[in-house]
Amino acid sequence: MTPNIDIFICTHKNTHIPVQNESYKLISCGGKPIDGAIMDNTGDNISKLNGFYCELTGIYWVWKNWEVKDYVGFCHYRRYFEFMDDIPNMDEEDYDALLAAPIGFGQSLYKRYEDSFNIIDLDIMLNIAEEKYGVYCDKVLSGKWMNARNMFVMKKEYFYEYCAFLFGVIGEYRKVRNIQSMVDVYNLVLDDPRYRGDFIYQSRIAGFIAEYLLQIWVDHKGLKVKTFNYLHIDKG
Repeated sequence: MTPNIDIFICTHKNTHIPVQNESYKLISCGGKPIDGAIMDNTGDNISKLNGFYCELTGIYWVWKNWEVKDYVGFCHYRRYFEFMDDIPNMDEEDYDALLAAPIGFGQSLYKRYEDSFNIIDLDIMLNIAEEKYGVYCDKVLSGKWMNARNMFVMKKEYFYEYCAFLFGVIGEYRKVRNIQSMVDVYNLVLDDPRYRGDFIYQSRIAGFIAEYLLQIWVDHKGLKVKTFNYLHIDKG
């Protein structure tokens, strides 16, 4: 087992936890009281925007409030890395990060987003990533594979650097789109016909784009990565 590691299980409801390793911590994303969970609506937090950020409100809370150990990771109440309790020893294997095994699509990642959501949001965030952070995105977005689900385990220093990038990009995006509350997000989605389908689902803008930004940032940093399949535990 990797020493000095915490893996946070992001959830929004009471759920069965199928792991016993003490390295796992349950975190409530969105501020709903959940048995045995750390709450993401304390300290420095963005919990009230959970409908926009999804599990990122938990990641943000850990970044800003938790005393991070040598390694830190995130999974979901219904999706776990296949290693479950048998956490790899990253010290021995010399990996910078563990990611979910890539999912393949029959089109580029850019085209996939364009066909599913409002491409304007992705374009704004990509421009911010390139212009403000010097992180270029074309290589990843022209590909057809994604390490999805915002699931990862990283060395502490990379986690802090990634969060600064991720939440910096999203924060600049919010300024461009004038987003201060979930009301602003809902109005944005409802007023633009380029958001297709259920408006609650379409409002999860930051959570969806973060999947792209994770892969883009990891590629930009040239991190040494090992991938694992993930298991669906709770279908609810």
